[in-house]
Amino acid sequence: MIEARNDGDGLSYLNHTHPAIVKHFKGLGDSLLKQKFQEVPESTSRYDFDDQYIYWGAGYVKEVKHKDSIIQAKIEIKLYENHNMIDSTVTFYATSFDDETDWLFASSTDYNAPYFPVEQRLFD
Repeated sequence: MIEARNDGDGLSYLNHTHPAIVKHFKGLGDSLLKQKFQEVPESTSRYDFDDQYIYWGAGYVKEVKHKDSIIQAKIEIKLYENHNMIDSTVTFYATSFDDETDWLFASSTDYNAPYFPVEQRLFD
């Protein structure tokens, strides 16, 4: 997910996102959908010295919870600008179900929004 977002691969970023979030943004129209999943333009490389965009670094699992068939991890992602780590992070929640190997991601904003399924919210 981090690589897809940083490389401007909006379709791959969308594919790593929890379907409830994708459905919500599809309902808002193409412009908002693209704005959500194409944060970094496709032509922009994270290796360029372009200080217009904040890039995501490594993600670190901070906590894991399990309930019934749901496994969820709280992940902090370090932020970079001009190849320098800045004093900021973003928080994401990764969800997987026992019978699946893929993880679905939600930003903290989306995770706490009304369109994210309450029954899949393991963190307060």
